[in-house]
Amino acid sequence: MNAKVIHRIIGDFASSWGFGFDVGIQFKSAKEWQWGLMLRDITTTYNTWSINKEEFQKIKDAIPGENQELPETSEITLPKAQLGVAKKYIFRYDYSLTAAANLNMQFVRTNDIISGDALSIDPAIGFEFGYIDLVFLRGGLGNFQKITQIDNSDKVGFQPNIGLGFKYKGIQIDYALTDLGDQSAALYSNIFSLKVDFAVFK
Repeated sequence: MNAKVIHRIIGDFASSWGFGFDVGIQFKSAKEWQWGLMLRDITTTYNTWSINKEEFQKIKDAIPGENQELPETSEITLPKAQLGVAKKYIFRYDYSLTAAANLNMQFVRTNDIISGDALSIDPAIGFEFGYIDLVFLRGGLGNFQKITQIDNSDKVGFQPNIGLGFKYKGIQIDYALTDLGDQSAALYSNIFSLKVDFAVFK
């Protein structure tokens, strides 16, 4: 279970505080199959915004002809669910390949490629190639969305991602580049993460 406190800042114009809860469970079989279920924002995550009206007025006055109204002071993130499965293969002891698939679910109608009134599903697939459980190369496809074109036709967009990882004893460093080649409607991101397992250093 994960409890989270969220703090966002948009220049001098606005800031917010919020809180929420996630819960998840994982299962790993003897034959290297892995299953996982995660429920995000299970209590609905609330963010309360504080708006600096003087700074907002400066922004509004800077763009002639704009009729911008003050944004809402509360933001609600509805619950989501993620169901995943993965299988790990070992080759000649030193090499490994993990293939994985996810179903990312929202309980509203969205522009995901599988969408209904009560549930929308965005599938994702990926792989991780590892060498001696030390260095990892990753890739995947996700964010499959129906994107409306200028002629009102629909096009299916997707987001290719690549990444690298390094793990030594209790230290793990990961890097990911999302939306490789600006393929989808989303912006690309460079994501770095560091994990430390202090139990290893006891």
